[in-house]
Amino acid sequence: MYDIMIVDDCEILRSKIRHLPIWKKFSEFQISAEAQNGTEALERLEKQPFQIVMTDIRMPLMDGLELLKNIQNSHLADCVILLCEDANFEYAHQGMILGAFDYMVKPVKEKYLESVLNRILKYLGSKKKDRDWKKEKEIVRSFIQDEEAVWSEKIEQLIEEKELADERETGDYLRALYGEILEEVERKKPWISQITIRKNQTNGIQRQEQIQKEVFETEIKQMRTNIAMFTYTGKNEMIEKVCSFILNHPKEKCCLSEISERFYVNKTYLSHQFKQELGIGLMNYMTKFKVECAKKMLAETQMESGEIARAIGYENTRYFGQIFHRQTGETMAQYRKNAVLF
Repeated sequence: MYDIMIVDDCEILRSKIRHLPIWKKFSEFQISAEAQNGTEALERLEKQPFQIVMTDIRMPLMDGLELLKNIQNSHLADCVILLCEDANFEYAHQGMILGAFDYMVKPVKEKYLESVLNRILKYLGSKKKDRDWKKEKEIVRSFIQDEEAVWSEKIEQLIEEKELADERETGDYLRALYGEILEEVERKKPWISQITIRKNQTNGIQRQEQIQKEVFETEIKQMRTNIAMFTYTGKNEMIEKVCSFILNHPKEKCCLSEISERFYVNKTYLSHQFKQELGIGLMNYMTKFKVECAKKMLAETQMESGEIARAIGYENTRYFGQIFHRQTGETMAQYRKNAVLF
């Protein structure tokens, strides 16, 4: 709903505009306030900005052009429509230069007002989308920069401002926002796509309920956990290369000796340095990542356990099944069942 303020020193004219039949056709607008001059209007606008101001040009105390300047300088309204007499076209022209949305000759004609209102709807709709887009980008930026309090608060504000109709619509919007965040993370960390589960598309079955805020937060936290778990933030170039290799080649069947040979370094030294830098053993790090990859395949595909094991470098399905159970507390079959039910 867009709020309109009418500003005119003539009470009869304000009343005529207020009672025009056209307002029944445009339920998106409501006349929420009136003022007799620019000074009174400005006082109200400073307390509560309006989307639309319809103001006469010639008024006592403060005229419409002066009011327009104040509105533009302080961003107190999105659209200002000037009302003028036939003899005031020069003033109307000045108003357009100053940034008025449009002007109308008094008395207001419904047909032209309808045209103006339709253009305002398009303009404000486009402006709202642009504002939402900027806020969404700010959410993504704050997520990438690990500013949890910032992006969490901004998500709450954006949901409230968008006035989503119901939980389903909220879920659809959060899913799209989650996709934006994931896309941006993938640009910087391509490997994250191999372990990020899109739960609402499990096994190609459309979930009965759309993702809700709690599920969205769970997925976001899981992504953050994975980023923290596998991202190396130190300055050891060798360790950085080893981590990058492991994360970008989960299908490789590698042991400590093979990795040390690949990077021309003593395996004992590599093992010690890796544990010192990341606080976790190299093979444990690689195993954890492979298990996360397996979880994604279990949740999103119909691949058999043996296929999944081989896809991440394990020929012995039973052995990998034991590793998976040790890491997750569930068998691969149990994990898949629970993922589908989620």
